[in-house]
Amino acid sequence: MSHDTLLTLSRWQWALTAAMHITFPALTVGTSVFMSVCYWMYMRTDEEVWLRMFRFWRRIFAIGFAIGVVSGIVPTFDPAGLPGPLVVEPDRVHVCPRREQGTEERHLRVLR
Repeated sequence: MSHDTLLTLSRWQWALTAAMHITFPALTVGTSVFMSVCYWMYMRTDEEVWLRMFRFWRRIFAIGFAIGVVSGIVPTFDPAGLPGPLVVEPDRVHVCPRREQGTEERHLRVLR
């Protein structure tokens, strides 16, 4: 595979992972509020239907939470989805190679 193909695949992987990581935590936050309301209504009215709803959504919440955590692992270790840091300038965008020992000065010159 060419370098451009690998770079494109890497960017797609990061984009899909980031989309999953944004979606599932947002859904679990909303689900947790809904579950709190269900349990509060059960405590207030003592109707069994609210407790059954809470128990049903508890399983879905756990699955969504787990997917959100797992999908957050990749962006933690690969923050830009690229083989190296991205440098953006007004007229061009380019990718710096991975840092090696003794190359900090070269990277600082690129960023200036």
